[in-house]
Amino acid sequence: MTNKRKKFKITIKKQSKNAMLSLGLSFILLVLFGAFIYVSFKSKGQLSTYFGSMGVLAFLATFFSLYLSIKSFFEDDVIKIIPRISLALSLLALLCWGGTYGLGFFL
Repeated sequence: MTNKRKKFKITIKKQSKNAMLSLGLSFILLVLFGAFIYVSFKSKGQLSTYFGSMGVLAFLATFFSLYLSIKSFFEDDVIKIIPRISLALSLLALLCWGGTYGLGFFL
């Protein structure tokens, strides 16, 4: 039998703070999107304008989250897995909020 050793790579790379902020923000925006959809179905679409304005603010916040995740790609000496995940979640949040906002114009 061969003795396989586990190879560890010691690195001085750190986690990107912008990517972690973007990841948290995009996760919160996706949870907020799900909550808004649930509340909208429960009230049969008869929500106040305050919910609509919060939706627009959440849509604008997705652009900030997307900006932070793209900015984190250009940082040096950071681990790249969290910026990739934050970019994917930011794009998903942008598609959810933007799609809902766009459908509101056409329906």
